[in-house]
Amino acid sequence: MPRSGLTIISAGARKLRRRSRRPEVSSSLRVARASPGRRRILSLIRERHPWGAAAMNTVLVTGANRGIGLEFARQYAVDGWRVLAGCRNPDSAQALQRLMPDIEGRLSLVDIDVTDAGSVQRAAVEGDQGAIDVLINCAGVMGKSDQTIGTIDYDDWEHVL
Repeated sequence: MPRSGLTIISAGARKLRRRSRRPEVSSSLRVARASPGRRRILSLIRERHPWGAAAMNTVLVTGANRGIGLEFARQYAVDGWRVLAGCRNPDSAQALQRLMPDIEGRLSLVDIDVTDAGSVQRAAVEGDQGAIDVLINCAGVMGKSDQTIGTIDYDDWEHVL
C-alpha cells in the first residue's frame, strides 16, 4: 500500500498503532535530498558530461532572496557551484547577504525582475557571468486576487508567466 498521507495506521498483534510519517516521495527526490548522494550524482554528471569535469558549474536561481530559491542557492553554493542569485532588490536581500561570507565567493547577487524584459536584458549584459549551465526559476508573480482563469486577459497572463 503506497504511503501517501501524513499519518499511517499500522496493525500489530491486535493493537492499532498510529504513527506520524512524512509523505512518501519519489526515489529520485529522496536521493537529491541526501547530501552525500547529491554530491555523488553531481560528480557523475560532471565526469560524464561531454565537455569534461569543468562543465556544469554555474547556476542562476531567480527568486533567491527567500524561501525555496534561497535554499537552492545555498545548497548549490555549498556543493561547489558558482551561484548567481537573482532577486529584484539585492540590497534588501538580507538572508543572501548573510550567506555570502560562508560561501567563499561562490555566490553573486544579480539584480533581476523576471516580469520586466528590460531588467532581464540588463542583468544579462551587465552581469556577463559567462555560460549558465542550470536555470532554476523560483521567482513568483501573483495575479489579481479577483481574477479567474476564465477572466484573465493576455497581458495579465504574460505577466504571471
